[in-house]
Amino acid sequence: MTCIWFYCVYDSPEDHPRISKPERDYIEESLHGQVHKYETKHHEIPWRNIFTSSVTWVMVFTQVCSTWGLYTLLTSLPTFMFEVLKFDIKSNGLLSSLPYIAAWLSMNLSGTLADYMIESGKLPKIYVRRIWNSIGMFGPGLFLVIAGHIDCSLAWLAITMMVIGNLFYGCIFSGISTSPMEVLPRYAAVMFGIMNTFGTIPGMVSPAITALITATQSAHEWRTVFYINFGILSLGAIVYFFFIKGDVIPWAIVSGDDDDYDKELSEIEMEKKMKSENKHFDSATSLDTLVRF
Repeated sequence: MTCIWFYCVYDSPEDHPRISKPERDYIEESLHGQVHKYETKHHEIPWRNIFTSSVTWVMVFTQVCSTWGLYTLLTSLPTFMFEVLKFDIKSNGLLSSLPYIAAWLSMNLSGTLADYMIESGKLPKIYVRRIWNSIGMFGPGLFLVIAGHIDCSLAWLAITMMVIGNLFYGCIFSGISTSPMEVLPRYAAVMFGIMNTFGTIPGMVSPAITALITATQSAHEWRTVFYINFGILSLGAIVYFFFIKGDVIPWAIVSGDDDDYDKELSEIEMEKKMKSENKHFDSATSLDTLVRF
């Protein structure tokens, strides 16, 4: 995977040898005024602005809540299916993958639909993000709670609820997962790093709490786990809905214009070229003088 990354990824669209001109022009035009084409123009990261911004902590909090739901599914779902729904290990491996296949499908479908909603102008972009994020956080929590109340004799129905829940979870990638690129486009990579750092905390805490609650592996205990999961996901959805921003934060806006920088680079290149030509001319003149002598 790393080798593929090195082969496919480049610093900018203009450096990519396999990108088409229409796609390159589209990317550069869409990023105009948000990021610089030149790395030297934004090498300083405004850490103080990032960590004192309320939007940063809205994104971090939402990410932590969403990953709580993710890690609850990753670490607890196979155990729940085996202990409560009474699936054998062979069946468990196949059925455990179904929710994640559903999430992969909805991830791609929701992204396409979200782009259509934005491009059609039917809703402001910020409301599109809020809607899809709400679906991606309320849905999984709710359907997991429903699955916890289904008797093991109807295990197929419980599995169906889990699949539907994860189908909704994929929608989150049209919500919180897009926010760093839209709010802090120049520092999106930094913001993703901060979000994912905090987002790994539930990966340690959630399994520990689940193990503490489900000491006897009873259905009642698992319902408690699912209610906690639903509450955390709902809280993250509410905070994101009311407090996320849709526009680039003022201090993250590009302060100069790339066109001015292009002009500056052209002048520098022209000056270097003239100096090089003068040097060659002086060398040729000296050689001619020496030959005559």
